[in-house]
Amino acid sequence: MPEGEIPKSIGEYEIIRSLGKGVMSEVFLGRKGNITHAIKILNNRVAQKLDSAHRFEDEITHENLAQYLGIKFEQEYQHYFITEYLEVRPVSGKMVRRQRHGVILDMFLKVCDGLGHMHASGVIHGNIKSSNILVRRDGGGFQPIISDIGIGYIYEHEYFQGAPFRASVPYMSPEYIAYITVPGAKPALPEGVTAASDLYSMVVVLCEALTGRALYDDEDLSDLQTLVKAKQTKKFRLVAVNHPSASMDVERLNTLLNRCLAFDSSERLQSMEEFREELTRARLKSGPEEAQESSAAAPAGEQG
Repeated sequence: MPEGEIPKSIGEYEIIRSLGKGVMSEVFLGRKGNITHAIKILNNRVAQKLDSAHRFEDEITHENLAQYLGIKFEQEYQHYFITEYLEVRPVSGKMVRRQRHGVILDMFLKVCDGLGHMHASGVIHGNIKSSNILVRRDGGGFQPIISDIGIGYIYEHEYFQGAPFRASVPYMSPEYIAYITVPGAKPALPEGVTAASDLYSMVVVLCEALTGRALYDDEDLSDLQTLVKAKQTKKFRLVAVNHPSASMDVERLNTLLNRCLAFDSSERLQSMEEFREELTRARLKSGPEEAQESSAAAPAGEQG
């Protein structure tokens, strides 16, 4: 298919339009009869053998995980992934930035549930970033959806030595950066990348959602050594005004987030369940009886 051209069909799906394109893949809106699905075609240059991808078809299901309804093969497009089509926005977008901090924390409690379920199934995401945590309106609230489950297992990591890698590296844990930047063929996700690695990446996204600003946006991403050094020294601090009715313990939250951004993975919390428990405590400063209270509106956070 020529660059920039939208196919008329992929497999049994009529293609309506493109939903977005990145260095790893392009996603199309496809229709089969009266049903629409999202069709993701991986860039064959950046994907290893995809046999292992089939383990994620209908295997790991959770309301906060984007589920693969099918993983198909076609000669022209190779493997492509079929998921439910939802009207979603990235968690770093305006829809989330306009929300109170308490609403954002509540969304990330659900992100913890989704990732915790995935980890309990023996799967590490490995590529948590703001564009992979999506949000849709759900009645009067918001429902986060984690996408690209299992894709980390089939990346061709050599491709990410160049510019495409720089877009993801601010969200990556230090141990994953150290692994992936060493030349040579190897599995995409090593044993050293664990639930604590996913937790690190999720907290980077949470900091971005709370402040509307990427945690490392003032660093030179073209200089990997500088960025890695920033990961050793950077501290996050959310500044908020607490009214008497507010239930969020900002200082406890800052301590928790900085612990999970520790350069040494052994110094972080080691599971989403632990993080969820601590985040709930920070969210409910005065105890469970205030669970239904909304947090006070607060100005943007500061990083430094």
